[in-house]
Amino acid sequence: MRRLPLYIVLLSGLAYACHNPDHSRPLQQDRDSNLSGHGQSPLPHNGNIADPIPAPADQKDSVIALTVKRNTDTLSTEIRKDYQQVHIQIPVTNTRHLTAQLKPEGRERNIRISQIEMPDGKTDGPFGAAMEYKTNRKGTYTLIVARNNMAEGEVRGPVQIVVVLD
Repeated sequence: MRRLPLYIVLLSGLAYACHNPDHSRPLQQDRDSNLSGHGQSPLPHNGNIADPIPAPADQKDSVIALTVKRNTDTLSTEIRKDYQQVHIQIPVTNTRHLTAQLKPEGRERNIRISQIEMPDGKTDGPFGAAMEYKTNRKGTYTLIVARNNMAEGEVRGPVQIVVVLD
């Protein structure tokens, strides 16, 4: 008797499984039956691939929002949690240059200007405790101040942000 190679046996088993009508349930039915088999109801699905995950209750205050109101403005805030960020909205109309500087109180502070978001949605960064940027477009620029994950030091504490538009 002649021996069949192993791959022929495996392929014939696979072909049988694919053509067996007992195993031809839709994928959604498999998903629902697997969940209900464990006493769980199917998860709601609104058609989006990635649904947003809500922030934990203790992190809903993760963004401190500030707005620049003059061409030279000093904003003050206090970062109270290690995960907090400061988002500074800067409306730009007739200026071509933006300068920002962080003045944190205390020593060994670990905060920086992490990013700038332009009116068209593009971003740039990271920066340090000070930055200069050309404002080629009119609209609202957003500075994001946050901890530097590559450095040590205290995030929490008072900070002043000086913004100058010229």
